[in-house]
Amino acid sequence: MALQGYLGRLKVVLKDKQRKKSKFKIVQELIHSAIKNREIPTHYATKFLYRHETGNYKNYLSAGEELQVRFSTNLHRLEFHTLLKNKLASALYFEQCDLAVPKMPSYNVNQNFFNSDGTKTISDLSELKDFFLSIMDSYQLDSLFLKELAESGGVGCHLLKRDCLENSLGKIGEKLLKGSFIHQEAVKQHEVINKINPSSLNTIRFETYIDKLGQVHILSSYMRFGVGKNIVDNASSGGFFIAIDQENGKLKGKGYQKIKANGGGKIFVVHPDTKVSMDGIQVPFFKEACDLVYKAVEYVPERYVGWDVAISATGPLIIEGNGAPHIMLADIAYGGYRKHPLYSEVLQEAYKAPKHESKIMFFKNLIN
Repeated sequence: MALQGYLGRLKVVLKDKQRKKSKFKIVQELIHSAIKNREIPTHYATKFLYRHETGNYKNYLSAGEELQVRFSTNLHRLEFHTLLKNKLASALYFEQCDLAVPKMPSYNVNQNFFNSDGTKTISDLSELKDFFLSIMDSYQLDSLFLKELAESGGVGCHLLKRDCLENSLGKIGEKLLKGSFIHQEAVKQHEVINKINPSSLNTIRFETYIDKLGQVHILSSYMRFGVGKNIVDNASSGGFFIAIDQENGKLKGKGYQKIKANGGGKIFVVHPDTKVSMDGIQVPFFKEACDLVYKAVEYVPERYVGWDVAISATGPLIIEGNGAPHIMLADIAYGGYRKHPLYSEVLQEAYKAPKHESKIMFFKNLIN
């Protein structure tokens, strides 16, 4: 499967119509990268390093360096990772910490459904419909956003709307009764973000780092947008990402789509659905979003975390934290993390200790 993935990405690269570096230069850089990093330079394709506009390939992290940062025992503690990995545990914890998060009226573990009234066992679709209607009535909601407890990358997410609830449950009801999900209010997105893409909740990814002196830093941020009728914005689900200028909170440059085995790799100057130009748009409540992330790190003092933050009509909301975040997109958006004034320290700290060997740490985290 891995070989098929590499070959699929190679086909995408060969068909890429963006201006490429010369063949000689590409071969030269591939050989140098392989020798220097002592690994197959798979990142050369996935980070668009073959493109002329990308610039100096030495500014970007290798795949091995990414893995070391993501799983170093000096940067990550198992208790924080498992807390963030489980969407129910983290949602309940964030509520107790009084962090701004979407309301969670209910959740279920298989057929056991929990809300403020207690526990109820539900075994059929009729009871399931009545349960969700009761939740929507009690909280005056038109929709609920459901997320599977241990999934990631936008997998296991479902939007339930009151006006088509029966039809939706006919499609996913059996899956809900056999799985475990949190049920959150659907975030009402800020109109500025909605104009760019109203079909999904579009989130900011912040990467935070606690340095060797204990000071918290936001290393970078970028925003992800969904495409088509997808209800999630994840790059792995076909969306794209664009850098945010950390100084002023404005979208910066072009949007990039992740290269996958079956396609991707596109560049966007405007959103492909709404045709809205993105460069220079001010992200609403950006300072407040940064402040919220700093507050979250106080309660989850993990040294390297990826925080997903939505911008609602009234302010930022933490959607989730990621204890072993995929660094590739941030590396691309920043223009090469090796240019970052703090990243040499990040790498030094990461390599001070071996990677976690725990299967829990690696569970579903190596799949891009």
